[in-house]
Amino acid sequence: MWNPKTFYGQTYLYPTPNNGLVEIGVTTGLGGTWIVGWFKPSGATKRVVTKNLPPSDDPEGLQMLLDQFSEQRQLHPKAI
Repeated sequence: MWNPKTFYGQTYLYPTPNNGLVEIGVTTGLGGTWIVGWFKPSGATKRVVTKNLPPSDDPEGLQMLLDQFSEQRQLHPKAI
């Protein structure tokens, strides 16, 4: 079974105005929909809200969009 507090594929470091640099990736949101987001210290999932990364039922397709988004914004991959 999928652990909802893990990422599906490659993750990236993303600067946020309120949370600093966070690790973002494809994960499950409410209702099991796939989103691009990060995990807050409380354990809650926070979605990256942009029309370029819409919620999806296809994690592979969303990962491809995240890879393109990250390349356009020159985000660095999170080291494993």
